[in-house]
Amino acid sequence: MTNTETALLSCRSYALDRVEVLELVGVCDVATREVLRHTVTGALEPAPQALIVDLSGVEFCDAGSAAVFLTAGRRTPLVLLGAHGIVNRVFDVLDPRRTLSRSESVAEAVTRLAPAGNGAPQPA
Repeated sequence: MTNTETALLSCRSYALDRVEVLELVGVCDVATREVLRHTVTGALEPAPQALIVDLSGVEFCDAGSAAVFLTAGRRTPLVLLGAHGIVNRVFDVLDPRRTLSRSESVAEAVTRLAPAGNGAPQPA
């Protein structure tokens, strides 16, 4: 488990088998983007089968920060969970085809990412 904290953003990550879970609390904007990028990159370094990003504690997410997640989702299956209000709206606008899967809980996300016979998680 790793923790990163700034005045505006707190990040906690932990592994569930081969899936990395990243919990964020605070704001994801220009002031926190480099910490966010570093945290997401670090979560992908052990080469997890998938990344679950819990945004339920995020009050605001700008387009640049959302791009960090969209870019990461090109490297590994990524599921967003708990996005609400303006945070959800940012992803609705920037990812209208929902290339990043969305879930309401870690358990639901893990179920969606269950291996489909070939050992690779399958996003919903």
